[in-house]
Amino acid sequence: MIEFDKLALQIRHLTQFYMTTTTPSLTSLADAASQTATALAAKLEKGGFPAPSFEQDGLADYPKDPGIIGVRMQLLDATTDLYRLALGPTDSSFMGPLLTFWDYVNREVEGKPKGWRRARFAECMQVAASASVIKTDDLLKSAYDWNELGEATVVDIGGSGGHDSTTISQAFLNLKFIVQDLPQLRASFDEQVPVQIKSRVKFEPHDFLQAQNTQGDVYMLKMVLHDWPDEYAANILRLLVPHLERGSRVLLVEAVAPPDTAALPFATLSHMLNAADMHMLQFFNSQERSLQDWTNLLVKTEQRLTFTYVSEVPGSVHQFLEVGLRT
Repeated sequence: MIEFDKLALQIRHLTQFYMTTTTPSLTSLADAASQTATALAAKLEKGGFPAPSFEQDGLADYPKDPGIIGVRMQLLDATTDLYRLALGPTDSSFMGPLLTFWDYVNREVEGKPKGWRRARFAECMQVAASASVIKTDDLLKSAYDWNELGEATVVDIGGSGGHDSTTISQAFLNLKFIVQDLPQLRASFDEQVPVQIKSRVKFEPHDFLQAQNTQGDVYMLKMVLHDWPDEYAANILRLLVPHLERGSRVLLVEAVAPPDTAALPFATLSHMLNAADMHMLQFFNSQERSLQDWTNLLVKTEQRLTFTYVSEVPGSVHQFLEVGLRT
């Protein structure tokens, strides 16, 4: 039989050490997990409860005994931190969830039309875009002088299913588009892009964290960089610098936050922008950038980068920011 008093004292000492250690290690966490697991199993056995198991007759619900609850919480704390430490920050991005968000969105729902989740997500994005006075599709066509490009090829980086490229190409017949995104977006592209324009709008699998080997006149990134902290956003832009050196342009379509939201005329608008900024921080360790923030990002990327055009569309959450090299 286990000496419960002795084991409880060991767990208290181990827990105090674990809680006061500023940098828990794999071994300290493993020790805490081992001892609390042993104590939890002993308490369950003493109370006549079945052992936790992956079998059908395993413990379905832990008893609400204070002693069991306390030890179980200590076990969860130790094993959760041990798992995170063993996995590491990089692999946790890929191995943590059972499904990525995009896997979930693309799963069909029984009793619903095909693509129901994708359609719902698209509707949510449209609602978010409606916060702007001007519709996003109208902004894409009116806030930048596409005609000035002449016969040109636009590389739509992170272009998803090609909605933006479709919108612009239907209004400007002088342009060709290459929509770049991860390979799994090809099916969405094939569904969304009309057959009539597929001679001018092509899909190309590409990860924008890798070198850009496709030659274009304009590289457009719409609502891409706001998902990334400065270090990664700068790396994404840095991969495009060789193309800028050959005369191409980079075109960002992004939110441009006011320098001081408290100075806005309506408190509701200030709250909305602050909430969006917090969402970017919470989900992506990023932010909604002001024009100064965007300028600082260019400096971090490459000293020669500068804005050659910034649209000022009244009432629009998003603006066009054209990036070129200083001459």
